[in-house]
Amino acid sequence: MKGTRIALSLLLALALALSLCACGGAKTDKLRSKVESVSDRDTSANEAYAGEYTFCCARFGAAYMDSIFDYDGEAQAIPDRYVDTPEMAGETVLLKADGTGYLYWGEDNQGLIDWWTVEGDSLAFQAGVSVFDGTIRDGFMTVEIEDGFALCFALPDADTSDVEPIPVDDYFLLLYGLAPDGAEPEAETEDASSLEGEYTVFAVQTEGYLVEPDVLEIASTLTLTADGSGFMTIGDEAMDIRSWTAESGMLTVVLADDSSAQAAVRSGVLELDIWGDGGMILCYAREGTDISAYDPMTLEELMEALEADAPDSRLRALWESLDTETGVHMRYDLHTEFMDADQSIDVHGKDGVYYSRRTTTVSGFENTVITFFRDGTAYNLSPKDMTGVIATTTTSSIVSDNVMRLDALYSAIWNRAQESDYSVETREMDGVTYTVEVFPASEYQAESAFYFDSRGQLAYYIEGAPVIDTVVEIGELVYTIHTIDDAVDETLFDISGYDITE
Repeated sequence: MKGTRIALSLLLALALALSLCACGGAKTDKLRSKVESVSDRDTSANEAYAGEYTFCCARFGAAYMDSIFDYDGEAQAIPDRYVDTPEMAGETVLLKADGTGYLYWGEDNQGLIDWWTVEGDSLAFQAGVSVFDGTIRDGFMTVEIEDGFALCFALPDADTSDVEPIPVDDYFLLLYGLAPDGAEPEAETEDASSLEGEYTVFAVQTEGYLVEPDVLEIASTLTLTADGSGFMTIGDEAMDIRSWTAESGMLTVVLADDSSAQAAVRSGVLELDIWGDGGMILCYAREGTDISAYDPMTLEELMEALEADAPDSRLRALWESLDTETGVHMRYDLHTEFMDADQSIDVHGKDGVYYSRRTTTVSGFENTVITFFRDGTAYNLSPKDMTGVIATTTTSSIVSDNVMRLDALYSAIWNRAQESDYSVETREMDGVTYTVEVFPASEYQAESAFYFDSRGQLAYYIEGAPVIDTVVEIGELVYTIHTIDDAVDETLFDISGYDITE
């Protein structure tokens, strides 16, 4: 198939849409009236709809998916279809009879449901600052994300026999009229026999640097067999390759879970775009292949390059002063234009343990939630009644190696401290003049402005309105920083007094 990047394009689209769940997902003209009527809602009928709904598939419209697929063909006017998306298996929406609940849509998209209602079969619920619309019919829940994109969940005993999701590859063929409904796509090959064999990763390209795989502690092999299948290993993990095809200098591999990735074929070298966005390229070669055109850096060479390229910003100096092993403590307020919401946040992180107490005030309501992370497990705690739930578990070193990146302010400092593209301005805030380092907006990232006072301390951080269209107008985020130091209160790391449920 002609460079469609089918499964990968869908996966990226879902990741983008779900990352926006913290920012949107509601129709603006309904949002404020729903929030204002929360105190008047009747929860007596909730029992009939309460329960844990588990993800079963997505539902897509033709126009939406035509905008997602990278394909030149003309989309057909097909009706909305259910599509199998196994990458989202296990995600849930929990509705409790008391009108609250919990939303788990992956590690980066989870949290408490503040309220939910069902009128007829129309569902509405609020999670964070977002209000979602949908339906519940006979235990089958549909949550509208965007026009032409919905997520579908079901209770354990719901009859879903009428819901027959099709693979995303089949949806692509159906959308562009390339094959009849349900037909298996025909494999296309191009000099496939010359690609058979076992490949070993010898270089990794990331963040603009080509490095030896040992630098990132990556070990990987890729085996392509003559029957069009194979297998792949990354570290201690192994996975089957369900199929692989080659066309026009591109290799497409489809794994057993239906996820896929593409690799450019260059003189016997496979450059695999593992994430699909160019963020990390794994370079593989068979034994005996000439790889002299590649010159990956050693760890020492990378460190020298990073040092030479390091920005000379106040923000960089601040970031370098923060030692997550010694401990980082941050206390700040966050104001959002959307719904005129205010949050007071107190964060403590040290040696792999993270504690964040967040009190949110919006529309006269106040709620306090504690996020706690230790030993690969994240908890959501309610100090009001001393209860908590296990939100998720992970073995990822990306999280455990720097738990402070769970905090939005620290993460913004960390990300922008690596960048050299910024300007220095003088701005006023509440009659006081500050030196401001302004990092420009990009295609996906809003402008960031860090305000430093006369003592060189970070006083404010202002994040511009999202550059990606959202359903509601989010506006800018204003962080008022009170404290950044190493005064970590380790007594907060004792959560033995909470009644924890899984």
